[in-house]
Amino acid sequence: MPFPILRTPSVVQSEIISLLEPNEIVTASVCSKNLKHLFKSNFPRGKPLAWRLTMTDMNSCGRVDIETSDDGEQITVISAEHTSELKGHELKYINRYKRAKKCPVLFFNDQVLGTKWIVKYVTDLFSIDISSLFVDRNGTWAIDWVHKRQGKILYDFGWLETTKGNSDADKTVDYVLRNVRASNYCAIEASVSDNFKFEGKLGPMRQLYIHSNGHWITLNNLINFNSIEITVRGSRLSISDLNSFLRHWRAGGSSRLKWLQVNFEKHTFQEKFDEDLEVVETDEEKVYHRSGYGFERVVHGGYSIQRADGVKALIQCDPKQFILATWHERAMGSQQLVTASFCSKNVKHLLKRHYEQRKPLEWRLFMIDYKSWGRVDIKTSKDEEQITVLSADNLSELNEPIPISHASNGYITTFEYNCLTWFMKDQVLGTKMIVDYVRDLFSIDIFGVILDRNRTWAIDWVNNRQEKILHDFVWYKTAECNLDADEILDYVLRNARASNYCCIEASVSDNFKFDGKLGPMRELYIRSNGHWITLNNIINFDSIEIVVRESRISVSDLNLFLRHWRAGGSSRLKLLHLYFEKHTFQEKFDEDLEVVKTNEERVYRRSCDGAEMIVYGGYSIQRTDGVKALIQCDLREFILAVWACFFFGYCCLLKLPTEWEVGYRKNDDGSKETEGMRE
Repeated sequence: MPFPILRTPSVVQSEIISLLEPNEIVTASVCSKNLKHLFKSNFPRGKPLAWRLTMTDMNSCGRVDIETSDDGEQITVISAEHTSELKGHELKYINRYKRAKKCPVLFFNDQVLGTKWIVKYVTDLFSIDISSLFVDRNGTWAIDWVHKRQGKILYDFGWLETTKGNSDADKTVDYVLRNVRASNYCAIEASVSDNFKFEGKLGPMRQLYIHSNGHWITLNNLINFNSIEITVRGSRLSISDLNSFLRHWRAGGSSRLKWLQVNFEKHTFQEKFDEDLEVVETDEEKVYHRSGYGFERVVHGGYSIQRADGVKALIQCDPKQFILATWHERAMGSQQLVTASFCSKNVKHLLKRHYEQRKPLEWRLFMIDYKSWGRVDIKTSKDEEQITVLSADNLSELNEPIPISHASNGYITTFEYNCLTWFMKDQVLGTKMIVDYVRDLFSIDIFGVILDRNRTWAIDWVNNRQEKILHDFVWYKTAECNLDADEILDYVLRNARASNYCCIEASVSDNFKFDGKLGPMRELYIRSNGHWITLNNIINFDSIEIVVRESRISVSDLNLFLRHWRAGGSSRLKLLHLYFEKHTFQEKFDEDLEVVKTNEERVYRRSCDGAEMIVYGGYSIQRTDGVKALIQCDLREFILAVWACFFFGYCCLLKLPTEWEVGYRKNDDGSKETEGMRE
C-alpha cells in the first residue's frame, strides 16, 4: 500500500529520502507538487552535493544520468524520446503517466525540446549543474545550450560521429572543437575529409582522446592542445613532426603533458630521432598512473629523453604507435610535507595537529611493496598525480654501504629514488614503519595497495589495521613456475578486499581452482593466465565489470552464463570481456536464449578510468526484466555489454500524478494509442 511520506515528521522524511536512489527520487517527484517540493527542499542550492549529473543526447534519445559518488555507478533517472519510438513498445499506464525500462521515459514530438525539459527538471530538483555531456552529431546544439545556462565548466565531454560521409562533417567538427570546454576528459570521434584542418586551441584539460580518424591532427595541434594526456588514433604524423615536437618539449613547451600516445593510420612508422635531441636507448621500466583514475600502464625499455629543466621521459615506438611518458615533473606538496616532518619533533607535531583538525582529508594513500621495494604514494585529490613521499629499501641496496651501527633509530635515511628513503636490514619492517609514519602524520587510512607475490603479508596487516575497506587492490606476479603459486593465489583471493578495482596477475597450474566469492566491487581485472576462471567463478564474482585474459571458457559455459543472466543473475554486471587463450572460439548460441543479430552501435564508458569502448553490431540479448545487452565475439574475444540497468525501488508504490496529460490517437478498431505527453 502507498506510504504516507508527506504526513511523517521531517526527521523521518529526511531519513527516507537519504535511502532513495536518484532515479527513485525523480520518479516519486512527479507524484504531486507537494512531494516535488519536499524533495527539492532537501537539495537546496548552495549545499555541496557530491553527485554528478550527465546529460546525453545520442541516437535520437536524450537522458539524464546521476553518479552519487566518485565510486558509484551512473544511474539513469529520466529519458526523452521521440513519439515515433512508441511503435512496437510495450508500455504501462499508471494514472495516465507512462513509464518504461524502469525509469521515467517521456515521449515528445520534438525530442530536442524533450531533452532540454528533462535536464531542466532534474537540475532544478537537485539544485546541481551539468557535470558531463555526451552527444552525437545531431546533439551539437547542446554545447552552447549548456554553456549559456551554467557558469561552471563541464567536467567530461564526449562527441561521437554516428553517420559516415557527412557533407557538413568538417564544419560540424570545427564548431565542436572551437566551442567545447571540459576540465577533465574530452573524447572526439569524427569522420572528416582529408583536407580538414583545425587551427584553434583546446584545453586546459586532463585527458584528450581522439577516438579514430585522427589524420587531421598536426604538429601545431599537438603543441596547441593543453592537456595532461593526449591519445590520438588514426594519426598521419611523421617522424619529422615528432622530432619537432620533442624539440619543443625539451625546450619547456607543453609543460603539463605527461602522456602522449599516437596510434598510426598506417603501420609504417620508423623511429629516427635527430641527434640534437640526445635520445638514448634504455631498458628502464616505469609504471605510468593514468591521471584521475589510477589506471596503470607499464612502459618497458625504448628510449630516454631529458628536458632542459631535468624532467625525464620514456619513449616507446614501433610501426604502429609512438608513446611519450613523462616522470616526476616536480615534487608535490605532500612529499615536501613528509620531508619537512623530519626536521624536528616540533615540526612533526605541528603538521600532525594540523591534519588532525582537517579531517576528513581527501588525500589518497597508496601502500606499494613491489620487487622488494616498499613505498608510500599520495594523491592529494582524485585528479592529481600520484607522488611517492617515502620509501623503504634493504640496507644492501645502498650505493655506499654504511654499517647499521651508524644508523639512527635502526635505519639510515637518504634522499634516493626522488624521495626520502629508509634503508634497513628488514625491508618488510621498513615498509610497515613508513606506512605507519605517513598514516599517523596525515591521519588517513590506506586507500590502495599494490603488491607482488612475495608481499602477501600486507593483506592481513592492512585489514587488521583499519576498518575501512581498500578502494583498489593490485597483485602482480614476479616469478614464473612458483611451486606454491596455487596456494598463494588462493590466499589472496580469499583475503583481499577492495570496493573499486581489483587486479590479479598470477601464474598458476592448470589444475588450480577457486571455489570462493569475490566482491562486491566495480572492476575485476584478471591481467593474465586466466585459464583458471570457470563458469561458477563468473557467476560468483560480484563486480560491475569483469575482464579476463587468456580464458578457457567454452561456448557452452557462456550459454549457461547467458541463461543465468537472462533469469536475473549477476544483476550488477555491466561489462564482461573475455580474451581467449587460444583463438579458436566459435559463437553458437542456444535457441532458448533468443539471441538475435543486430547492427546497433553503442559507446560503453568504463567505470574505472572513463575510457570508452565502441561496441558495434554483433548480437542482442534481453533479460526477462527488459534490460538489454550487446554481444560481440570472434575467435579471440567475447564481450557482453549491458545497457540501461536501472534500479526501481519502493517509490513505485507511491501514487503517480494526475496532472500529467497524455495525448491519444484512435486506431481503426477504436483502441487508443499514446501520441505525446505534456505537463
